[in-house]
Amino acid sequence: MNTSEEVDVSELTVSLGSYDSAMKKLERRVLPEGTYNLRMKSWKATKGPNGIRVNFVLETFDDDDPDNNGVFVYNNTPISGKGEIFFLETIKAYGGVWEGESVNLAELLNTLVGLSATAQIENVPAQRLDPSTNTYVPALNDDGTPQMNNNIKARSWNK
Repeated sequence: MNTSEEVDVSELTVSLGSYDSAMKKLERRVLPEGTYNLRMKSWKATKGPNGIRVNFVLETFDDDDPDNNGVFVYNNTPISGKGEIFFLETIKAYGGVWEGESVNLAELLNTLVGLSATAQIENVPAQRLDPSTNTYVPALNDDGTPQMNNNIKARSWNK
């Protein structure tokens, strides 16, 4: 059953900000290395061959340099096994707590959306999956230089 309604586009107005600020959101931006305020925008759980991972979408704010505000930082961590410590550090940094030995992760993580913490950002070479070999290879810019990613430095979270 389709419950969509047609919209009268003659009265449709949306505030997108200036053209330049809207286009800046489309740019892939690498932050200078340093400590940043990061607001949790969203999270998503994915399941792969190595188990369940949570992909956190974080956004910088309140930086002295306005160009460094509004940059998205993606933090992808396993929820168990090798690397679980990074997941626990992220939850702790945003003030996540629970009682008992088991927790409904969706409920816990949803309480953290909109909260902020600080962490050190470092630049690391980006990788891409090569479909012909099914292995990760360095991601390169159009000019052949290595593409860099914003990465949260291990053990650098602060509330």
